[in-house]
Amino acid sequence: MRLDLKNLINYHDEQISSRFLSDKIGTSAPLTLYAFAANETISNEVSQLQKVFMVLEGQLQVSYATAEREEVATAGELIIVPANEAHNLKALTPCKYFQLELPSNN
Repeated sequence: MRLDLKNLINYHDEQISSRFLSDKIGTSAPLTLYAFAANETISNEVSQLQKVFMVLEGQLQVSYATAEREEVATAGELIIVPANEAHNLKALTPCKYFQLELPSNN
């Protein structure tokens, strides 16, 4: 199976689009595609699973609530957020990314 991730999801003005892919590829691991219009955000969230964000297009900012720091990834880069780490997301430009959630080794 071959998937063109950037073309499986589209931008919509002033909103966040998402597409769940786990069923499509036959896995129980949460796999989701997102497309954010510029300046769209997701407020603080915490997961019991480690999150891997792979930016496909644009720029994604991840801010960590407890560490008071930020990371920015562009197309082709990953940001890994440890399990149980409070964080929020912001598209600095129109941004598409792939989110994978995995059990942590810790």
